[in-house]
Amino acid sequence: MNEDRIVGAGRELLGKGERKLGDVIGSESLQGDGVVDQVAGAVQHGYGKVRDVISEVVDDAPGTVAGVIDRGRELGRKGDEAIRDRMGDNGLLYLIGGAIALFAIGAFVLARSSAATAPELKMRRVAAKRTPTTAKSNG
Repeated sequence: MNEDRIVGAGRELLGKGERKLGDVIGSESLQGDGVVDQVAGAVQHGYGKVRDVISEVVDDAPGTVAGVIDRGRELGRKGDEAIRDRMGDNGLLYLIGGAIALFAIGAFVLARSSAATAPELKMRRVAAKRTPTTAKSNG
């Protein structure tokens, strides 16, 4: 419990007392001051509660993050073990083979895209040669 909760609760209680006293003696001014203090105290008390909750979350965060990191490491180890079980000692060989296959697919796609744009480029060059350049002569 922080200071805002304590002071807010006290101010709220004081405001209730002021309001009741204003009711008893018939003072609207005292009643109004009591309501203001009561509301301000409730707000301050609520603010103190929020601060406490945030403080607890912040205090618990390092433990939560550490737990997530530990779980990630555990899953990484299990994944590594599963890969080793499936591939045995040839993991590097499979990795190199996969990289070569991906390179070949990339080269194939690049060659296909270049072949598709080649006729379009050829037509642009032919069209550029056909349009004569007009030279302006002064005179």
